[in-house]
Amino acid sequence: MKRFAELIQQLETSNKTNDKIAALVDYFNEADDLDKPYVIAMFTGKRPKRPVSTALIKLWAVELSEIPEWLFTESYHNVGDLSETIALILPLLFRFQIVNYTNG
Repeated sequence: MKRFAELIQQLETSNKTNDKIAALVDYFNEADDLDKPYVIAMFTGKRPKRPVSTALIKLWAVELSEIPEWLFTESYHNVGDLSETIALILPLLFRFQIVNYTNG
């Protein structure tokens, strides 16, 4: 993210096309391959395809929480945000396993 912020700063502080092109070339030569599609998406206004659909995320949340689907749907309508709903219904132990996995 720091490298992306530096790129934006370089692009904003220069009014020369060649300097901007050089900054973009440097960024794409140095950036992690996983970050590149998101940077392109920001500049073009097109989002990259999601690796996992929202429907599949909902299905996994229902299965992991072991609650009926209708209860998940009602909870989602009351909470109003999918990620918040999932965070609230997932079992506490499972949430800690996710945190430990993502923290290394």
